[in-house]
Amino acid sequence: MALSNFNYESYSEKFLSVDDVIVHLKKLESELHNTNLHNLIHFTRTYRYITEAVYEALKHNQFKDKNRMVQFDITFARYFFDALKGYCRNITIVPAWSLCFEYCQKNNSKNTIFMALGINAHVNNDLAQTLYQCNFGNPYKSDFTKVNQIINKQIARVINDLNDNQLPFSVIQKFPALYFKSLQIVIAMWRQKAWNNYILLLKNKKTPKNIENQAEQIANLLLLLS
Repeated sequence: MALSNFNYESYSEKFLSVDDVIVHLKKLESELHNTNLHNLIHFTRTYRYITEAVYEALKHNQFKDKNRMVQFDITFARYFFDALKGYCRNITIVPAWSLCFEYCQKNNSKNTIFMALGINAHVNNDLAQTLYQCNFGNPYKSDFTKVNQIINKQIARVINDLNDNQLPFSVIQKFPALYFKSLQIVIAMWRQKAWNNYILLLKNKKTPKNIENQAEQIANLLLLLS
């Protein structure tokens, strides 16, 4: 069935903390089961793992500017939930998210691609714009880099949960170190690209539309692997 029970108004607008984001990600995972977007769980779960790890780092004061990181995390999450809300309401959304949601309605496809399309949309489309919106600034790049370390610690868990039995990922999973390293390199590369795009936004050398087009191109490349 369609995601007809998706309670739009309970999402994103009410985010007041990182814990709120985690609660809503868990709620969404539960709601996605038995809907035509059930494959979105592969991204949603990955996103929750990372957000939970960031939350733990926040609780242990591992960031230079805790308040800024909280605001960043909340703002970043809204991009995902607002895109999903728009899609379910048949409102035009950015191409990278639209391609992700459309692909997630297909069966017998690749779990890794379901996840990667979500990561692409959230990192390559949303991240630079979130940094810009939150006025992150070069003095806080260490906090941005810290998240890379947090992500790396979750990759093995993500791979295990994906359990991708479709070629070529079913073969790659037999070499976990290679699979791990591949995901680590791609995510780090995309996050660095997002930071560079953020700097270009600050300098008025790039527009949000430019960033949306780049994310769409990467989404289409991922679809070629499907």
